[in-house]
Amino acid sequence: MSQVTQETAHGRPTLALVMWGDLFEDFHDTIGVSLEDFRTTLSGGWLFGYTEALASAGVRTALVTVSARVDEVTRFTHEPSRTQVVVLPAPRRHRWLRSLVSRLPRRKAFSSTLSYLSIPVFALRRTVRTEGARALLTQEYEHARFDVLVLLGALWRLPVFATFQGGDKPASKLERPLRPFAVRRSAGLIIGSSRERARVEAVYGVPAARIAPIPNALDVRSHHLMDRSIARERLGIDPRDRVVEWHGRVTVRRKGLDVLCDAWDIVCRDRDHVLLLLVGTGPDADQFRSLLDALPAGTVRWRDEYVADRDELLPYPSAADVYVL
Repeated sequence: MSQVTQETAHGRPTLALVMWGDLFEDFHDTIGVSLEDFRTTLSGGWLFGYTEALASAGVRTALVTVSARVDEVTRFTHEPSRTQVVVLPAPRRHRWLRSLVSRLPRRKAFSSTLSYLSIPVFALRRTVRTEGARALLTQEYEHARFDVLVLLGALWRLPVFATFQGGDKPASKLERPLRPFAVRRSAGLIIGSSRERARVEAVYGVPAARIAPIPNALDVRSHHLMDRSIARERLGIDPRDRVVEWHGRVTVRRKGLDVLCDAWDIVCRDRDHVLLLLVGTGPDADQFRSLLDALPAGTVRWRDEYVADRDELLPYPSAADVYVL
């Protein structure tokens, strides 16, 4: 089906958003979300905030990811948002090398090599054509996958954009000579952080005009807190406590959770009746637990799981005096 025919069928232009990670499993396994969970229940977060924002601007999004758990291109509709999702099978070379590397001493260059080989090029090309995508958007420009997509975009005559997701340097020496070229050849970058914009301009020589200072998308109309006293009663929190709340994926350095723990230790020295309320899990859960164990007893409560249901999550920020990010 031609691009024009696809746009006529959908009634709006389409963007292919290539999701983070070499494989779907790289992120979602760490938070206990299967492909079926993703299809039926997972909502909110950066990804679906972005698709909703694009929809409000008249742009249809096709989410594209790669998985070693499918053997053929798999399509489904994400039920909460009605977004089209395309799951591409991981290339055989990537699966073989990944199994080999898992038995070797961990090297950053190996990980970068795996990332460069993780995209099934022909399946992605067919998907782009089938969906009628007029551009590619990828999560994170400081990732080997971004370099490959920029090259493919040049070959396919498609603009490639990328967003800032927290990566502030190449993952290995293997990526360093390629990243400046890819960043400068991309159609543009979307960076909410002023500090990161300044870094990219200085390090990669990207003109400010090619960096869009767009913050992460969030529909504030859909977030209504419940009464604080009711939320605290539901969670069993002392009404006298001053509560600070955080929720998200537990990656200590990237999310600044080490900084949060240091700050909380200082707060606890000066105040009584304080509670740090935490919700989320991730690959650094064991490291995070060690940091929390060093804090004063009784000042921290951590729900060590990823909560995808917004209604279930709602009491936590509602109970707080302060939210930290």
